[in-house]
Amino acid sequence: MMKEDITIMTSMIESRFISGNWEIYQSFTDIVNSEMSTCISFVEKKKQEMIARHHKYNDTSYLLEPNLKESPSNLRDIHTVMWIARAILGITQFEQFVEKGYLTQKEYDCFMKAMYHLWRFRFALHMLTQRDENRLLFDLQIRIAQKFGYKKSPNKHAVELCMQKYYKQLIIIRRTCFLLLQEMEESSNSFPDDREIVNKRFQINRGVIEMRNPYVFKHYPFALLEVFLLIQSREDITGLGAETSRKIIEDASLIDKDYWKDIRHKSLFLEIIKRRDGVYETLTNMHEHGILRAYIQYFSHVEGLMQFDLFHIYTVDAHTLIVVRNLLRFFYLNEEGKFKREYKITQTLPKPELLILAGLFHDIGKGGKEEHQHSGARIALSFCRDHYFSEEDSQLVSWLVACHLELSVTAQKMNIYDPNVLSIFLKKNQPKHKSDLDYLYLLTIADILATGPNLLNDYKYTLIGQLWQLLKRAMDKDFEDTPQQVGEIKKMVMQALRKEGFPVKKVKQFFNHWNHQYFIEQSIDDMLKQATLVLRSDDPHLAIGMNYNATFQATELLIWSHRGQYQFARITACLDHHNYSIIRAQVRRDAELYVLYAFIIEKFNATAYQETDEQLIAILKHELADLAENKHVTRIAKKSKRRLQDRRVKTLLIETQVYFEEEKYSHQTALNLITRDRPGILALIGEILGDFKVLVAGAYVTTFGGKVEDKFYLLDSHQQELSPSLMEKIRKKITRVLS
Repeated sequence: MMKEDITIMTSMIESRFISGNWEIYQSFTDIVNSEMSTCISFVEKKKQEMIARHHKYNDTSYLLEPNLKESPSNLRDIHTVMWIARAILGITQFEQFVEKGYLTQKEYDCFMKAMYHLWRFRFALHMLTQRDENRLLFDLQIRIAQKFGYKKSPNKHAVELCMQKYYKQLIIIRRTCFLLLQEMEESSNSFPDDREIVNKRFQINRGVIEMRNPYVFKHYPFALLEVFLLIQSREDITGLGAETSRKIIEDASLIDKDYWKDIRHKSLFLEIIKRRDGVYETLTNMHEHGILRAYIQYFSHVEGLMQFDLFHIYTVDAHTLIVVRNLLRFFYLNEEGKFKREYKITQTLPKPELLILAGLFHDIGKGGKEEHQHSGARIALSFCRDHYFSEEDSQLVSWLVACHLELSVTAQKMNIYDPNVLSIFLKKNQPKHKSDLDYLYLLTIADILATGPNLLNDYKYTLIGQLWQLLKRAMDKDFEDTPQQVGEIKKMVMQALRKEGFPVKKVKQFFNHWNHQYFIEQSIDDMLKQATLVLRSDDPHLAIGMNYNATFQATELLIWSHRGQYQFARITACLDHHNYSIIRAQVRRDAELYVLYAFIIEKFNATAYQETDEQLIAILKHELADLAENKHVTRIAKKSKRRLQDRRVKTLLIETQVYFEEEKYSHQTALNLITRDRPGILALIGEILGDFKVLVAGAYVTTFGGKVEDKFYLLDSHQQELSPSLMEKIRKKITRVLS
């Protein structure tokens, strides 16, 4: 039974003598050891068990809420190494690895220090929770950082400093476990040596690359890069030999500030980047051995750096390498048919290596005082110039790093159909060629995909793609003359509506509600849906409809109504009460007394488009009718449903920020809100604005893992921009209520 069931055998190995007959226990352990020494399958099964466990945790040690026992590079990996060591070597104590020559004393001391740190975390978890808790949960991370005495630095929260120390210990544990497993496999391998001489520095033996003498890297420092290039370029090399791996880690310090002066070193690194095939695996391998942080010294600043939010689920260094992996995947057609657009773009890129470098440097400025995209752009520019890239190519990589957030932010916070928005984007960011936007688009998508598994939904993907296409068209020509453009649009909309049977007179009446901005700031399909809703309604003062928005692949809610002081708050409260989240809100006010709302919404926890919700429509009609008749109603925010909130959101260290911007081209005031997410927040903001008789002309709702970054376009009761005194009153009230 013990041979057949790995769980039983593992339990037998872990048996301890507590009390009883020592001779019987000793006899039992002799039998177990005898059986285990002949059971080759035990070692293989343990390795497969570890691989399966790693897959369960997405093959990364850098999880937002790691499990100190089961996550990769944590305690279970150490246990697995010890179980395999007992089967192969008869080792029962970790110090025996030093006695048998598998670890140096320095390696052992370094590993034990890391393991003690891990034990300290686990003990603190058990003390704080008063139970056998191994999950390093968000709220517990804060308490542990306090217990360990960490203090906030100018650029990092105490919990971020605490967790960065934890993640750095995992690097040591992971390296040591890999080294020991590799050494034990080599020592137990009964196959004869099969050496192939590669050059005077390296040889291949049984599939792994080995140094030919222990002083290779000291005599030939460029070999620290050459060895990774050899692994990348030859399919018959499966990895590094154990002793070679150890020497690379030891000699990584040879890469100093003078290392860059040798053109061979630069050439080798660039060849790794340009080869494309295997770049991600090679950079990851270099990172594991401390070569990446040595060669790109700024990379050491982001190693193990976590951001205490629910948006970034990996540490910065892990995220960066995943971005590189995503970029490389775009160069190949996906079997599931995904990312065809990205594949087509990659086939037209003049220099793909520039995109890979931009991915490698895009977040390298994090953890500093300055905004990371700006400091990262300077670091990337310096690196490219030092590596003999042309000035144009160096500037492009730097520009990509500086602008890597721009497409996403603009798409989610601005009306991308507005020519003014496109014009401002191009003037601010100044792409020199349309291909620059291709590079930027690919980097943006790869970055979002690497930030969180569910972050790039259909709506966001479509929006960013449309912005990319609109910007490329805008670079082709100057914006058309507005009167001529509006005339052509009206003609197309009129023709489409007449085909649906609407009289010309009625269509013209609908057109008369709007100024020219209405016709140039949205798609023709959107105008047709809005006009159809209004023209088909039996009630000329109120019309509500739901439909599937094919552009954004989401549910759209359209509302046509008389203006009301608390309308926006009332609508958002009703949506929240019926478990709808608002992705985007567009509010258009006509020249008279009407308002047209266009919401992109989604049902909480829904996986597909929701059919028309007749109950929601009926309640909205009732609520808006009450407002129109000035009936007494309870405070609106109370109507918001008190949904259960993710426990982690409550622990986020997010300071509420409220600031205003003047939107010159739209003559509106933009209110920017950054705060922690909570149920009913839009209804609450809408109610506060209603108290000041402020009209919401538009809203772009963005939530990044519990962090709200919303933008509202506002007008006062006279449809003018907000005065400074009114802005200050609103800022104070929102800050007080949300804080």
